[in-house]
Amino acid sequence: MQSRQNELSNAQSKLAYRRAQTRRVTEVRNGKTYYYDVPVDTTSEQNAVAHANQHLSNANRDLANAKHQEEAARELLNAKIRRVATCERATKYANIAINEANVLEDDSTHAHIKSQTALNLINDIEQGCKAISALYTTVEHMCETADINIIDLKNYLEIEATIVQNLSRNLEVLERNSFHLKQTLDEKASLLLSFNQPISRI
Repeated sequence: MQSRQNELSNAQSKLAYRRAQTRRVTEVRNGKTYYYDVPVDTTSEQNAVAHANQHLSNANRDLANAKHQEEAARELLNAKIRRVATCERATKYANIAINEANVLEDDSTHAHIKSQTALNLINDIEQGCKAISALYTTVEHMCETADINIIDLKNYLEIEATIVQNLSRNLEVLERNSFHLKQTLDEKASLLLSFNQPISRI
């Protein structure tokens, strides 16, 4: 984050410096040499502004992906909660089966088999519920991590947006200054041409 901010700050400083620079152009007309000062090319510095906007767009995409991941994690969590509820109902029905088996005293062998089967079922269900509970804890951790990532991305977006706004304002100021500088140079050139004299170095 800090390195990207430093990059944008350096690009802004370089653009401001380049906007303030001019280059001398020589023109020969009718055997006379004329000199003009024109603004320098700032294409590379303007590209730095485009890169800053691209960074902001990438951050927006990352935020959308994080929200999608959080939504998927919550859906998975809800599914696991429903499975836990199903396990609880199954345990309840197994306990009912055990109670019914105990009532069948006339056929002790059958009652024993049914009771043992129900106990095994309860044991299997309990093991399944433990596994689901462990998975439930893992999903909770995933949701917490997703929430932290979203907060970080939101903070990053706010910083990026502020940098882009400041850079845009500085561009507007520099463009106005460049326009005024060009007007001044054109006026000097017109004045000197009217006296048919070469423009001396300023």
